[in-house]
Formats: sequence, C-alpha cells, structure tokens
Amino acid sequence: MAGNISWLEFEPIKIPKTDQEAKEYTINIDGWTLCNSFEEFRKAIPNEDLYFEQLGPIHKAVLERSTAFIYSTIDIQTANEPSLEEKILAKAAAAGAISMMRSLAKYTFYSFWYFHDCSTTLDFATSQVFDYPDCVAFGVNNEIYTASGACKNTILSRSFVNTWRVFTRKMEEILETNFLLDKLFGIKMGHKDDSSLKKNKSNRIERAIIFVNEARATADLPKKIAMYVASLECLFTTKNEEVTHKVSERCACYIEATPESKMSTFYIIKKAYGIRSSYMHGKDVSLNREILIDISVSIDEMLRVTLNKIINNHIEFFLRDPKDKTFPGKGSKAKPQFVEGLDSLFDKLVFGIPW
Repeated sequence: MAGNISWLEFEPIKIPKTDQEAKEYTINIDGWTLCNSFEEFRKAIPNEDLYFEQLGPIHKAVLERSTAFIYSTIDIQTANEPSLEEKILAKAAAAGAISMMRSLAKYTFYSFWYFHDCSTTLDFATSQVFDYPDCVAFGVNNEIYTASGACKNTILSRSFVNTWRVFTRKMEEILETNFLLDKLFGIKMGHKDDSSLKKNKSNRIERAIIFVNEARATADLPKKIAMYVASLECLFTTKNEEVTHKVSERCACYIEATPESKMSTFYIIKKAYGIRSSYMHGKDVSLNREILIDISVSIDEMLRVTLNKIINNHIEFFLRDPKDKTFPGKGSKAKPQFVEGLDSLFDKLVFGIPW
C-alpha cells in the first residue's frame, strides 16, 4: 500500500552514499514508512513493471515529481503459488488497508497543525497484491490549506517527528480513557462518526476541533474565519448572551500574559466576529485580501495555542458543567464535595485568579 504526499519536504541531508545513509531518508511510524526519495520508494514495490503499467502514465508522472511518500509492505506467506481465491481475498484486504492508510495519513497531517500552520495532504493511494494484474488507485481529495488559504511545504525534521510522537502518544492515552476520541485528528478512531455532532453527543472540545478541521479544508478566507470563530465559541461560551464580548475577552485572558497582548487579541477576535457576521448573514465582506489573511493567520495561531494549552493542562476544566455543583461525600460523616462550574472558572480567568 502506498501513496504520495503533497506539500511535505524533509529536512535537507547529504546525498546517501551507502545503504545505511539511505535510511536517513526514511521515517517509520507504526509500521508505515515516510520517505522523500522516489528511488527509496521504488524498492518497496513488489513488481515495479506491473505496478507502473497498471498505475498509468499520469499517476506515474505525479509520483516521480512528488517530494514525499508513505508506504507499507506486508509479507503474505503461501505454501505454493497463491490461488486465484487467495489473490482475490488478498486484494480485498489490500483495499481495506488503503482505507487504513488514508486514515493514518489524515491522522498524521491533521495533527501536524498542533505544531504549526501547514497544508500537507495525501494525493492518492495505491495497492498491489502479489503479481495479480491490477494496481488499485484511489483518489483521496483531502485538501488542507494554510490559514492564509494557500498551499505550502512543511519541512519535516527528525526533531519535529520526535516532538510529534510525544504529542500523539499523549493523545492516545487520553483517547483510550474517554472523550476526545474521534474528532481530535479528523478521523474515526472508535464507533462514533460525524453524526454525533447532529445528535448533540460531542463535547465542546470535540466540536471546536471539528470546526478547526472545517476551516483548514477551505481556501475561502471569510468561510475559514467563520469556522475559526465557531471553534472559539465552542470553547469559551456557555450561554447565548454577549457572546462576542465574552469569547473575545475569555480567549484573550486565557492565552495572553500582558494587558497589551490581551487587548490586541481581544480586538482581533472582535474583527473576526465582524467578518463572520457578514459572511453568515449574506453580506459582502468588504475587507481586502491582505487584511483577511492577517486576521485568519492570527485566529489560527490563537486556536493552536488555545487547544494545545487545553489538551496539555485543562481538559477536565473545559468539560465541566457550566454551573457549580455539590456532590455528597462518601460515607455518612464526609463533607459534600464542591466542584466549580465552567462559568465560575471563566470569571476567575477574567479577574486573573489562578485555576
């Protein structure tokens, strides 16, 4: 199973002179290999002539021009030459593995955003089984755009990969235990699907991430900004009163340290709200593209800082009920347990009281 990746570059290294040096071109992630060498990628193809014949000249040309690849090989042991039935079953299994690879790539590239703005995406995926005369190619069409609505290369370094691995391992621990599960990286990781949003079953963090992913999937700047604002609303509102002011104020107090930076962030979010209002209510967005880009990039970075801070420090707080609650203590003499609601935590945030 293999696919080519757009808008991904590897940190420059010297041209390999030995097999050991050639391994520097490859990065292994849970049984899958990322590499930036077409020649290295070709080594994983079991029957190269058949592969490129079935793939066709257009897809082959795309592969040859690509800067990054993802692939996995599986050894299937058979006593003799595989029967037609075995080949058909293996081909069906490979089609399932293609779906898995697409999810893995989406998981990987969506999670890159938590470190920096990027537009890395999987172009198409392929599968070849034995020497069966067929190479299945699937279009992915999973475009991701930067906050400015552009496509640009992400430089993949080993230090970046190591940091990314720490982050994803932390996420896996969280995902095993409860809530963030299916929406964190934009793919299904359990039994849920996007219908959970319609059924009112997703929590505020999940919904915020859904809207971030929606924003990243469009190059239309007013729409992108509208999705970013929706994400902020998911995180920083509990009522339908004074929403613009509360979101702007709470986000500014949550991610900024100085009065000056808080005020700057406050007014940027309010500007984004104006754009969102015009866009969602059918009015013309009269601002020029440069201003829209500045606001979109600023809101994107605010959300990156916000979600990283929540994920690393405050998941439990942001999933609390808005109202204060008192729970009976365990045992007849135990004191009741008081838990501050999210509204009280937001009040503390605005007045500079530590959580």
